[in-house]
Amino acid sequence: MRFLLAVGLLAACAPTSEQSPRIDAAFVLAAGDSTFLVESGPRGFEVSRAPILLARLDGRFEELYIVDRDYSFPRALFVSQAVYRRDLLTGDSTLVWEDPEVARIAARYQQQHPGERPLGPDEEMLDDSTTQATTDTELLDAVGPWLNIEFHLDVDASPEPHTHLSLRRVINLRSGHVASLADLTDSASVPVALAAGERLFREARDSVRRATDARAARAREVVGAFRFDPASFELVDLDSSAVVSFFAAGHGASTAGYVLPVGDVPLRPTGWLRDYRDTRPASFDSTRMEWRDTAWTLVATGQADRATATLSLVVNGARHTITEVPMPVRRLYRLSSSSTDLPWRQALRRAFAEWASDAVVAPTAFIRTTSPRSQGTP
Repeated sequence: MRFLLAVGLLAACAPTSEQSPRIDAAFVLAAGDSTFLVESGPRGFEVSRAPILLARLDGRFEELYIVDRDYSFPRALFVSQAVYRRDLLTGDSTLVWEDPEVARIAARYQQQHPGERPLGPDEEMLDDSTTQATTDTELLDAVGPWLNIEFHLDVDASPEPHTHLSLRRVINLRSGHVASLADLTDSASVPVALAAGERLFREARDSVRRATDARAARAREVVGAFRFDPASFELVDLDSSAVVSFFAAGHGASTAGYVLPVGDVPLRPTGWLRDYRDTRPASFDSTRMEWRDTAWTLVATGQADRATATLSLVVNGARHTITEVPMPVRRLYRLSSSSTDLPWRQALRRAFAEWASDAVVAPTAFIRTTSPRSQGTP
């Protein structure tokens, strides 16, 4: 679903233009599974919502997206996925990362079956095809220059090893390399973090083995098939610190394709987090987050009865409700009215306009629903 949402400066009654304060605020907010573009205007706040993931690298906004790679043959399904980033100002796309395993398997298959040719773009596979190797990649979150992904590999293509594997990975958006702990923290902290992760894994495994209820019987049988992987983690930004969440991968027929959440380990971040800290709230607790600018404060207040937060802007002591956004509210990118940010604001409007048919400004919420956009291509 995609839509554009526009709301006025809400009060008990909509104020007249003479009563409305002059507010100059613009920002991009990541919340839930969506990204929001918020800009104040003469009649209120224009709020655009899109199910996209943005990163800001060296001051440039990049849209992150996935493209399928099809290496299939009439009797063999070979499909993988590649991660791209698109510069919103220039429109240029750059390959970030793709796992090469499916392409390697497809190349070996062609060597073993020299008489077969790859499928054309409009051709269909034969019904008796049983050979397949596929990946499924999900973009989880962008934390500064790092991208969290969940990666699944499924191989049923003799004589290749039968494989079903799920992993978490952190990708360097600049280089495309899979990150290790050494890329995220100082050298002295790496062995400490790894030891903590392995300890949490043992504790999680032992906890399952000690469980006695009926539902835990199956878990006790298979927990031994999970293995701790020091590279299977995701990066979480928390206030002014960083945390990695480890996930142990299942091996063998009983647990293939599953991951076991291990736990969170704090890191001593290097310079990348200092550069990124202004996107995080200045203060927060379990129900309230605040971002402070020179002229305004943005407040996100969690709603206990539903998985949303109310956004409000505080200007000169007056609170103006903007809209509700899904939880969790993750980060904010400020936009100024300077000549430097103006081209980016225009580029962001164009990107969000692809997900909405028109823009409406009204004193109360207005939602327009349209059909989903087709998957992007580089």
